[in-house]
Amino acid sequence: MSSRPVSASCPAFVRTDSRRTATRLGLAVTVALAACTNAPPDDADDADAGNDGVFATGGTGSPPGGPTAPPATPTGAPTAPPATPTAAPTAPPATPTAPPSDPGGGGECPENPDKYALTGNHIVAQISWPGNIGVEAGSGTLHIWTMTELHWDQVNPDGSVPVVGKVQPCGSVIPALTKTFLAGGGQVQTVIPDAVWDAPGMPEFTANGVLGGFGPGATVSMQPVTSLVGATLPDPDNSPWPAKGSELSGFDHDGDGEPGIKALPRTDAGFSAPPLSLDGALNPNGPRASELFLATRTRVQLDGQRDSCSTASGPAAVHLFESHVIGCRRNDGSICSSTESDFIDSNQPAFTIGGATYTMAQLPDGATCADVRAALPM
Repeated sequence: MSSRPVSASCPAFVRTDSRRTATRLGLAVTVALAACTNAPPDDADDADAGNDGVFATGGTGSPPGGPTAPPATPTGAPTAPPATPTAAPTAPPATPTAPPSDPGGGGECPENPDKYALTGNHIVAQISWPGNIGVEAGSGTLHIWTMTELHWDQVNPDGSVPVVGKVQPCGSVIPALTKTFLAGGGQVQTVIPDAVWDAPGMPEFTANGVLGGFGPGATVSMQPVTSLVGATLPDPDNSPWPAKGSELSGFDHDGDGEPGIKALPRTDAGFSAPPLSLDGALNPNGPRASELFLATRTRVQLDGQRDSCSTASGPAAVHLFESHVIGCRRNDGSICSSTESDFIDSNQPAFTIGGATYTMAQLPDGATCADVRAALPM
């Protein structure tokens, strides 16, 4: 994924004294969030602050040298009372100047002059699945990570910011599945290693959206992005998902020499690798798959709002989460037959997606998928 420099500056401070209000404002940030570092007010403001709010007021008093005797009054003439000094008017306090409104939300953040942002996203969705001959019905939590590079050319008069860029998949985790008695019982869960997502051949997909602005509270509205990994389709957005993995044309996106992307079955306590046949499922020592080669298609849409200069969150919609086993490797090191990989694929459940949310975080220039997963853990 290409990298561009991301500059970081600080949001404005607004300082109000009793004589004047000094306002320093920054213009808004990156979309998915430029970093902000607060800095203290200038020393010059502190140096003269001791005099702020002090206004001269008039009053009565004696001139230097002590009291003055009243002038002599001619005999028989009435004595005029001394004049009463008039108090000097008090200057009204200065009226604070309101900062200009921020069309992009409830605050200000510095805008990256390169009009570029790199963000990580963590999508969390609730999923469920029906039972079949190999897996019991269940439910759990799906995790998806992506990295997004966004660019914009201008800020519209209403404060909205059209953005365009690229999305790279950075990880996914499905919940553990419980096998039926016929499949040998226990649990099964396949894990896609981080090295797969970090492979240089991992594809990128086009992203489009509109931000309501740059300040905290500004809206985030991204169009759905379809990510097809481990296979090709004539139209990744609209082509029907085949009923069987063997009907897909696999693609070696992780560069391991096998079509699809590699996933490893868990074999720690309570887990076992998937069997290659029903007979093998009943035999604890029967052949198992040590590696699975997968194809996946997801479609994710993000909305919500900016929480700060460097974060956003809100509802997400996972419109698609589809997968197939298109091949496997046996625990004896050989490649599975099509019959064996089809057996595993036919016992994978079809997931139903429920509600979802996401968290977005600004990333430094040159960040990778590893940085996304570290910044936004499960």
